[in-house]
Amino acid sequence: MLVYGLYSGPENVRQKAVVDEFLHAWTNYKRHAWGRDELKPISRGWIDFMGIGLTIVDSLDTLYIMGLNEGNFHMVTVFLCLLFFFSF
Repeated sequence: MLVYGLYSGPENVRQKAVVDEFLHAWTNYKRHAWGRDELKPISRGWIDFMGIGLTIVDSLDTLYIMGLNEGNFHMVTVFLCLLFFFSF
């Protein structure tokens, strides 16, 4: 459904399944690898090859497009602001 040009949530079963799978992955990333570049889902470990939270950067647009921009989007933007502020 579009509201003022913005996506407001899944409209059918297939879209809901996609959002649910993304939330599953996002929740586990936050739990096991927050601030790291990548989650290793089987071992629940992480990989940090650039040290800037690449998954967070990559997920920002997905959170916004899926309409999950309430708490998650704010949390990500605060993380990125702090990361770049303390990097210089």
